[in-house]
Amino acid sequence: MPGKHRADYGNDTLWPTSLVIDAEGVIQFAELSRFIVDRPNPEKLLAVVKRLQK
Repeated sequence: MPGKHRADYGNDTLWPTSLVIDAEGVIQFAELSRFIVDRPNPEKLLAVVKRLQK
């Protein structure tokens, strides 16, 4: 945890993670963000979801 956020969130806070899990419970997409404000590209996530809908 970056120093300036430790007082608010503590040392053990997990980093943001985005997962897409299919109907059988298999992870089809995983992205771990290294920064609190970092998020995956929405188009990437939608492409995975659309592929699973077929």
